[in-house]
Order: sequence, then C-alpha cells, then structure tokens
Amino acid sequence: MTSCILNATNLNVRPPQRFVLIEQNSKADAVCLISAILGHRLSLESPGVVIVCAEHTFAHYDALGSRWAHRLGLHREKGTLHVIEALKCHFQDFMDIDGKVDYLERFWNTIEKKVHVFNDEGKQNISVIVDNLIFYKDIFEANEAWMTQICEKLHKLTDIYRNLSIVVKINECEMYDALCRNIEEYANPVIQVESFETGLFQEVDGRLLVLEKASIDEWVSKVSEKQLLFKTTNRDIKIYVPGSVDIKQI
Repeated sequence: MTSCILNATNLNVRPPQRFVLIEQNSKADAVCLISAILGHRLSLESPGVVIVCAEHTFAHYDALGSRWAHRLGLHREKGTLHVIEALKCHFQDFMDIDGKVDYLERFWNTIEKKVHVFNDEGKQNISVIVDNLIFYKDIFEANEAWMTQICEKLHKLTDIYRNLSIVVKINECEMYDALCRNIEEYANPVIQVESFETGLFQEVDGRLLVLEKASIDEWVSKVSEKQLLFKTTNRDIKIYVPGSVDIKQI
C-alpha cells in the first residue's frame, strides 16, 4: 500500500541505494516516507533491519505500519528487525548507572555491532535507518562535526558490508543547511520533505523533492530533480505531480 511513494521516489530498487538522505523541513513530517522504506526493506529477501527510533517511537511505526500490512511486530519477534529506542534506552542508562555512558560513542558501537550480527547470520539485505540524527544534538549536544563523521563512518561501513544500505533523516535545526551539504556528499538520492509556505491543504500533506546524481565521467556528475506532492490516508500514500490536484487551503 506504500508502493506509490516508493515507485515515485525510486526507493524500490533492488538492491537498495547505498546511502539515502532525507532532509525534513521543520513544518513537514516524513514519518510516512520512513515507514514506507522500513516496510520495503523488510520485504526484501533475507532482510536484517536496524531502526533508530528518535523522533517517533517504535510503537508509532508499528501502528502506522499495521495500516499498510508491514507487520513490524512479527519481524521484531523473528529477529529480522532490531529496534534502538533512543530516548528509552538512554533514560534507562541514567537510572541504572548514573548516566556514566558516552552516548555518542555508544550510538556508533551499537549500530556497528548489530550490522555485524546480521552479516554473521547470513542476511542478504541489511539496512540501517536513523530517524532524526538531530536527536543526538538536542539531547546529548552532538555537534555538526560528530554528525557528519557518523554519516561518513556509516558510508564507509557499506564498503565493508556490500549488502548494507543506509537511510538517515535530518530534521531542520540551526545548523541544518551546512550539515545537509556535508552529508549530501555521501548520499544518493537526497529527498527533501517540505511543507507549503502558505499553510496546510486538504488534498496534500507536503512536497517531496527528489535529487539523484548520475555520473557523466570520473569527475563530473549530473543531478536530476523531481518534485512530487504527497497525501497520507488511512489506506495508502497518494502521490501527485504538482498542478494535477486542486489544492484547497484548510
């Protein structure tokens, strides 16, 4: 039921793209896109998915996924889906050991370990999905350099594990523009999720701008741009080409 948004954004390719970057405007919500990607990655042959739930909880994704037959709970029970509940895990650490943990180092070590376990289990399609890396800035004061370095390390991890693909979402913040430009170096495609400057509308929830790089030669690449409108309903995610719907303001 989420095939429309996956087809339109070219996120249904097999094998998945090496590194996908989602840039979310402060007034927009990319939860439907993350949920669609999550369901798609779990549908691949022999999947192993790690999702870092920061902006939204796993319960939120599970409830949303149930509307689209993703059955996340079953995958979690089977061990094909590993969930890192960022705020819950860190709160428990504060309670257990007085917060004496380097959370930024733990973030990387936890992901690297889970990817290694999936690879040892023979998983053919491993994915790491990070829902809002800005969480670590807001809660643990991670700076721009750390977030850029994490994305670089995740990208390099795909050199070690050729069956690994990365999805990272960045929410708008004061360092948003510079941070996104740095991370875009590793990403293809880049998907920008934007709201409408003039307000909310009945027919659509927001706009997607899909940027894809294609190499012309060793030194030059061409960037293609596709703009789409999306609407999340109880049954699916509808996609429209700008100008194809009569947009009425709420």
